[in-house]
Amino acid sequence: AEYDGFRYGQASLLACATGNPVAAFGPLYATLPPSRRVPRLPAPPYHFISRISSLSHPPGGMQAGVVVETAYDIPTDAWYFDAHPTGQMPSCVLIEAALQPCGWLASYVGCAVHEADAVFFRNLDGKGVLHRAVRADDGCLRVRSRLKSISRAGGMTLVGFDVVCT
Repeated sequence: AEYDGFRYGQASLLACATGNPVAAFGPLYATLPPSRRVPRLPAPPYHFISRISSLSHPPGGMQAGVVVETAYDIPTDAWYFDAHPTGQMPSCVLIEAALQPCGWLASYVGCAVHEADAVFFRNLDGKGVLHRAVRADDGCLRVRSRLKSISRAGGMTLVGFDVVCT
């Protein structure tokens, strides 16, 4: 996906984990001082987004309704398949793969840019339904995250998401 000539691909996703926020999100983060701590995606081997497939809105909007669709190319030889007694994707990996696009989306809409201090993410609530286990031969996990709600008060930004994984 691309907005205003900035491409949200594998390089920007890895920058969101360990690099410069400007390389992760483009000009939106250019005004932040280099010493500013911003939320990060986990680095490999705990990084579970291969690409951004689509975006519904431009960056920095801080509004409900923004949707990101991501894809995670499931490696058939991933460490977690070998480590799990059933050979299936462990629930903790699936939950992380579902939540990473939410954290990325919160950064994309500008939550870290619009706060005076460092921003931290905490997952406070959620409910999920697993229809079947994810297997090594499933190929790709697609996640659609919609920013359902956003509110700011007293230095906190609370965000809610609807998430569907297929």
